[in-house]
Amino acid sequence: MKRLHFLYDPRSAFCQRCRVWLARQSAYVKIDPWPAPSPETQRRFPGAMEGRADEMVVVDENGGIYRGPHVAVMCLYALRRYRPWARRMARPENLPFALHGFGLLVTGTVDLSKWFGPEATRARRTAAASAPVPWAQLAERSP
Repeated sequence: MKRLHFLYDPRSAFCQRCRVWLARQSAYVKIDPWPAPSPETQRRFPGAMEGRADEMVVVDENGGIYRGPHVAVMCLYALRRYRPWARRMARPENLPFALHGFGLLVTGTVDLSKWFGPEATRARRTAAASAPVPWAQLAERSP
């Protein structure tokens, strides 16, 4: 992988901050920013936004589309300093928190080790293993 395309909402202050922050980072993989609602973005990445110009999306060089927490994982994986954190965030017990952690990192509000370090990950894994199965999941399993 040599290039990622970061599709963002140029009207969103947070998306703009992410775009600027990503551009300042040393990267293994080049990240190209694309304003989402533009005709050029829609032409180059058909279907990537699916009428949702208010969310960030990453498109890889093979056309793979990443949304939600996967945007954070892919962007951090591309960066030299944060690749190990991307691997931690990609774990099933951490993935639900990845986008929030990415936002805190971009805004300079948190040290990632508090959220995704070994102790925090171990605590989430233990909690998930001991959590009761929700009724909705039980209903899906029944014949």
